[in-house]
Amino acid sequence: MNINDGGRRRFEDNEHTLRIYPGAISEGTIYCPIPARKNSTAAEVIESLINKLHLDKTKCYVLAEVKEFGGEEWILNPTDCPVQRMMLWPRMALENRLSGEDYRFLLREKNLDGSIHYGSLQSWLRVTEERRRMMERGFL
Repeated sequence: MNINDGGRRRFEDNEHTLRIYPGAISEGTIYCPIPARKNSTAAEVIESLINKLHLDKTKCYVLAEVKEFGGEEWILNPTDCPVQRMMLWPRMALENRLSGEDYRFLLREKNLDGSIHYGSLQSWLRVTEERRRMMERGFL
């Protein structure tokens, strides 16, 4: 084992905080901080969210990676690693600065037919506006 291996192992062992935005699935919650490691899977993160937010365990949930105003949304597979995806985001997005680069993870409910339930646009706009106000006041 060389020095580089030890450094890599320390990075992989580091715990990161994922901010997951549940939207209409958990009314009143703007985001839920979930600790995760580089190799934590989307399925493990979702399980933590279900327990932390006391969600209905009979429903199926997925994580979506989204650029707020870009319109594109990527549904993560259960074996995808959200921390690894987050590390690919632009630096401004990682530092939570006000910019056009607003990336985030959303919790989505999966319907029985495999389609994704997106909830209401009003709920999304309300959460986005509340988040903007909290950032202006320095809370995020």
